[in-house]
Amino acid sequence: MRRRRRAFTFTGVMLAVALAVGPFAATAALSADPAGGPSGVGGPRHPDRVLLGSLRTLADADRFSDARRAKLAEMITTVQPHRTQVAVTIRLANGADAHTLARLAGSGARVVNIGSATVEAYVEPESLANLASLAEVQSVRAIPRRLPSFVSLGVSLQGGPAWHEAGFTGAGVKVGIIDGGFTGLMSRMGNELPSSVHVQCYTTVGSFSADPVACENGETHGTAVAETVIDMAPGVELYLADPISQLDTEQTIAWMTSSGVRIINASWSAGYLFDGPGDGTSPYPDSNYALVDQAVTGGALWVNSAGNSGHAGWTGSWVDADNDGLLEWSLDDEFNSLNLASGEQVVVAIRWADPWGTASNDYDLELRQGLAVVASSQDRQAGLADPFEVIEYTAPSAGTYDIVIRRFAGAPTLRMQMLAYAGAFANLEHQVVAGTLPAPADSANPGMVTVGAVNVASPSSIEPYSSQGPTLDGRIKPDLVAVACAPTTVDPFFCGTSESAPFVSGAAALFLQADPTLSPTQLAVRLRSTAVPLDTPVPNPTFGWGRLALGPAPARPAVGLAFVAPPTGAVAGAALTGQPTVRLVASDGATASIGPSATATVTLALTSSTGAALACDGGLSKPAVGGIAYFAGCTVDREGGNYTISASAPGLPTVLSPEFEIQPVGAPAPLAMAVSAPTITWSADVILAATLGPGPSASAAPAGPAATRGARTVEFQRSTDGLRWTAIAQATTDAAGLTSRSNRPATTLWYRAFFPGAPDLAAATSYPVKVTVRHRLTMAASISAPRTVAAGRTVTFTSTVRPILSGSSPRPTVTFVVYRKVGAAWVLFRRVDVVADANGRARLVWRFSRAGTWYVRSMAKATAVNAASPWSPVAQYVVR
Repeated sequence: MRRRRRAFTFTGVMLAVALAVGPFAATAALSADPAGGPSGVGGPRHPDRVLLGSLRTLADADRFSDARRAKLAEMITTVQPHRTQVAVTIRLANGADAHTLARLAGSGARVVNIGSATVEAYVEPESLANLASLAEVQSVRAIPRRLPSFVSLGVSLQGGPAWHEAGFTGAGVKVGIIDGGFTGLMSRMGNELPSSVHVQCYTTVGSFSADPVACENGETHGTAVAETVIDMAPGVELYLADPISQLDTEQTIAWMTSSGVRIINASWSAGYLFDGPGDGTSPYPDSNYALVDQAVTGGALWVNSAGNSGHAGWTGSWVDADNDGLLEWSLDDEFNSLNLASGEQVVVAIRWADPWGTASNDYDLELRQGLAVVASSQDRQAGLADPFEVIEYTAPSAGTYDIVIRRFAGAPTLRMQMLAYAGAFANLEHQVVAGTLPAPADSANPGMVTVGAVNVASPSSIEPYSSQGPTLDGRIKPDLVAVACAPTTVDPFFCGTSESAPFVSGAAALFLQADPTLSPTQLAVRLRSTAVPLDTPVPNPTFGWGRLALGPAPARPAVGLAFVAPPTGAVAGAALTGQPTVRLVASDGATASIGPSATATVTLALTSSTGAALACDGGLSKPAVGGIAYFAGCTVDREGGNYTISASAPGLPTVLSPEFEIQPVGAPAPLAMAVSAPTITWSADVILAATLGPGPSASAAPAGPAATRGARTVEFQRSTDGLRWTAIAQATTDAAGLTSRSNRPATTLWYRAFFPGAPDLAAATSYPVKVTVRHRLTMAASISAPRTVAAGRTVTFTSTVRPILSGSSPRPTVTFVVYRKVGAAWVLFRRVDVVADANGRARLVWRFSRAGTWYVRSMAKATAVNAASPWSPVAQYVVR
C-alpha cells in the first residue's frame, strides 16, 4: 500500500511541504539552532540537550495544561504535598559524591537511589530545567514502566509429572520472580501458591515493604508467572519483588542472591526496549545487561522472556528514494501503521549503526495519526549521545497510527532497527521478524537463558508474536522455547513469552534439586541439551535449541523400605482390611521410582507364634512398579494377635509392619464403614458411618463389650487413588461402637475408617469404599426459553460446571447438543464440545438459521477425577 502521495487541500499542501523539509533541503529553509546545530522546519530542537524524550515536553508545558496532564499520566509519579513529582534517571559525568548529591538536591531533585554512574530521583516538572543546567548532569530521562511479555497443561507437555512422581518438586530450591505486580497473591497463598512467600513490594522508587499485601498493586501479571513456576516446581521457595526502577532492581537482585536464590525469572523487557547496540552489551554500568551479570555473579540463573515483538519489529538499511528525509519502509511507503485501542499504551524505539555514547548521525522518531504528529522523539546526537530514540504514547481513542522515521543530520545508516510494544501484541504493517529481541533478552552472559513461545495447542509452531534472533553479533537467541496460553487461575489463556519463561524457571528448579552443584552456566547448558529440537539447523534463531523438555527423571537408588498401607486386622481367612503396599525409599525419603531400584522384588513374610500362614494372590514376592510393590488378596488363615508382616528386598534392610490382630472365623469385621450413597452429584454431602466391633485381644485380658466398644476414637480418611491416605476427621464411637461424620467431596474419592489400637483392642482399618462424584451443570441462555425467535437470531448458551478445581486438575469439557424436530421425531443436528474456562464456564453461540422447533441441552463430560454431570434441562425454541 503506497500512501506517501496524497491529495490535500491548500492547507494540507502547505503542511506537506513543511513536513518534507529535511536535512538536505535548501539552505533557506534552515535556521541556526541555539545549541549550534541545524534546525529544520520538520523538527525544531530545544536548546537543552540534557532532558531526553518526553521530559522536554513536560518541562515546557504549562503547569495546568492538558498536555502536561497527559504526559504525567504516562510517567511514574508520586504526589508530595500539593506537588506532583516524576521519577527520573540522572546520568552523571562523574560519580555521585557528596558535592554532586548536594547540587542535585539544590536543583529540586529528591534522590532515592544511587548507582555507580546514575542516580534515580523524583523531581517536579518546574525543576527539570534547573536540574538539566548542572554541569555534573549528562542526561535526564523519565524512568520507564516495565514492559511485561504477556500463564497446568504445559506441565505435562514438557515432562513435569514424571519428575514429580519421582519425588522432584524443586524442594530446597529458592526461585526469585521480578515482575510488575502480584494482585491476587494473598487469595492464592496456601492453594495455588505456597502458604508463605518472601517479598520486597515497592511502593515508590527506592522504598519497599515486606508485607505481601503491598504487592497487590492492581497488576496480576506476576501472580500468573508465580503460579506457572509452582505448577512446574510445586516445592520451591518463592522470593517475589516488583521493583519500579533500574536501581530498585539492582537492590532486589542483591536481596535475592544474598538470600540464596538460585533462579531469577524476568518475564519483562527493558522499559525502553533497547539498552545497547544489540550485541548483548551496554557501555553503561547501570544497564539491563548489568542486572543479568549481577544475578549470575551472585549464583543465580537468569531466565528472561524473549519478548513479544516478533510481529512488531523492523530492521533494514536506510532507503529514501525521493530524498525527503523520511525512511521508506517498503517501496515508497513512509508510514508503518499499527492499530491501537482507546487508552492503550505504545512504546516505539529505534536504534541505528552508530557508536553508543558518541553517535554523530541524527534521526528522529514520530508517531502520527493522519497528518498530525501526536508524539515525537527528537533527542540530539551530534557526537555526544546514543543512537537511540523512544516514544511512549497512550492513545486517547482507537484508531490507526503511523510510525515515521526522519533523518535529521548525518549519513544514511546501514542498519536501522525499530521495535514497538503494545499490550495487545502490536502488529505492524511492515515488519521484519529477525532481530526483534528487546534488552536484556539478547544478553551475552552464558548464565542466562532467553525463552520464546509456542502455543500449548500447537507446540511445534512458533507463536507469531515471539521475538526472534539472531543478535547483532550473530549469536543464537532465544536459547529455547516453551509453551504459552496454558491456563492459570489468573488468566485462562496466559499467552506470551511471559508464561514460557516461568515454565523454564520451574524446570531449572527441578534440575537443581537433582543436582545442586550446577552453576548458572551449567544449568543453562542443561536446559538447552534436553530440549526437543524444532526446525533445522539446530540451533536456529527461531526456536533456539528447541522446546523445553525435562527428559527422564534421574534414578535415585533405594536405601530402605516402608509400608505405605500397613496390614490391619481382619477375620481369619478373609482379605486383610489393609492390603500390604511397600515402597522403595530413596535417601531423601522420596520414592525411588526411577532406575533399577524402582523394579526391585519385594518379599513378604508373616511372623506368628500360632503357626498361621500368610497368602496373597500371585504369591508373596512382587516386583515393584515405579518404586512401589502392590500386594492384593492377602489373607491370614488363623486367628491370633501380635501378628506382623516383614518386607524385604535384595540389599535393603527388612522392615516390619505394625502389629495387627486376626478375629475368629464368623466374627464380624473389627472395623467396617458404609457410606450414604456410592454416587453423588456435587455439592451433596456423603455420610460416612463406621462400626467398631468387639473382639478378643491377645495382648490383653478379654474385656466386656462396653470396654471394647464405647468411647473409641476412630479416624476417617480419604484417598484419590486408594494408596495415599489423608485424615479428614476424628470421631468417638458410642456404646454400640457406632460413629459417623459428614463430608462433601469435590472429586471422586475412596474413604476408609482407621482405629489406631489400644491396650485391649488391636488396630484395625475398614475396607475402603469408593464414592463417585458427578459434575453439577447449569445452563443459561441469553434469550430465555421457551421462546419464539426469528430465523437468523443468535442465542448464547452458557453452561456453568461445578466444582471449580485448582492446580493441575483437568478442566471439564461441556458437550452441547442441538436437536431439530422433523415430523414427530427429534433429530440430532449438531454436537459441539467446549472446554470450560477457569471459572467453569463454557459457551456456545448458536444461530438458529432455519424455521422449526429446536431444543438445546448440555452435559459436562467425565474427567479423570469426576464423573459426567446429568444432562441439563432442555431449552426449547420455535423459530419462524
